[in-house]
Amino acid sequence: HSDTQLQVTPHIFAHAPHSSFHHSVPRQSGHSSQLKMAASLELIYWAFPGRAETTRVLLTLGGVPFKDTHVAYLGPEWEALKPKTPYGQVPVLEVDGVTYAQSSAIER
Repeated sequence: HSDTQLQVTPHIFAHAPHSSFHHSVPRQSGHSSQLKMAASLELIYWAFPGRAETTRVLLTLGGVPFKDTHVAYLGPEWEALKPKTPYGQVPVLEVDGVTYAQSSAIER
């Protein structure tokens, strides 16, 4: 039996005033205790729920603002986007210009 408590600190967050979720921000000496700017998030997936739905729900419940971009399934828009995605697949989450892939990894 251990008395150690697990503390989860999200890397990306924006606290909505009405949200019941509380996030802890790691404190570092010499740094402001307030978040200066929220990250810019864009979730890219098809226009149906699929593998991106859990990410959509998590971001929404967490009060995290994000752009939900829908790509036409198997159309010219997807053919142009596919080579630019990791592994040639969606969903992808772009965070301040950095692209993350794989739904389970995004959800973490």
